[in-house]
Amino acid sequence: MENLRGNSVALAEAHAKSLGRGVGDEITMRLGDGTQVTLKVAALFAAKDGFESILLPADLLAQHTNTGRATRIMVKAEPGVSVAEVTSSLATFAATRPGAEAADRDVLTESYASAFNTEVLANYLVVVVVIGFGALAVVNSLVTSTVRRTREFGLQRLAGSTHKQVLRMVGMEAGVIAFAGLLLGTVGAVVGLLPFLISRFDLVVPRGSIGVYLGIVGFVALLTFTATIVPTRRALRIRAVEAAGQMQ
Repeated sequence: MENLRGNSVALAEAHAKSLGRGVGDEITMRLGDGTQVTLKVAALFAAKDGFESILLPADLLAQHTNTGRATRIMVKAEPGVSVAEVTSSLATFAATRPGAEAADRDVLTESYASAFNTEVLANYLVVVVVIGFGALAVVNSLVTSTVRRTREFGLQRLAGSTHKQVLRMVGMEAGVIAFAGLLLGTVGAVVGLLPFLISRFDLVVPRGSIGVYLGIVGFVALLTFTATIVPTRRALRIRAVEAAGQMQ
């Protein structure tokens, strides 16, 4: 990283490969304040999947931030110098600088983990809200369409159908609806995720527990059957003659 100075950049190997760039090539970046800069790739480094970063010289990056200076400086001890000695020296130095604080690696790791967990929680909340609105729309649609069939159920009972036969018919319809919804939802998810999986992880099959998918299947089935069977049972409590005479 000795060459990481001036208008230069260090890229993760996987990121550089996806960009088709190597050491000595140039890339164009837009920094936080909107400034567009042309940078020379000074180095490549290995990074774990999902943790790739772009490293820029502190002097270059600081000019395009709100504070105009680095907020964190990471220090590495020279061979033969203990971490305790470095921490003690930094603590003494920080004591003379208002607002400065010396901390070890654990504090930085915990700070990163806390920020990461907050971001994950926010993403989950967004997903929950989207699923909630979707579930509400599905339930409302199914309940409304089932209630409107009260006259149909009354006519079926007058024609000789029993309560169990009507419920069995509605149950089979709910099964078809649930299956169709799961099939279309799965196809839609695969179509949406496949390009990302291939470009990002070089995978075709998503990684993760099958239990998540089975949980979704169970939730969809429960939602569909509840939203159809419950209003059907309530409709069957009405006398067949009265139900058959209702206006649609």
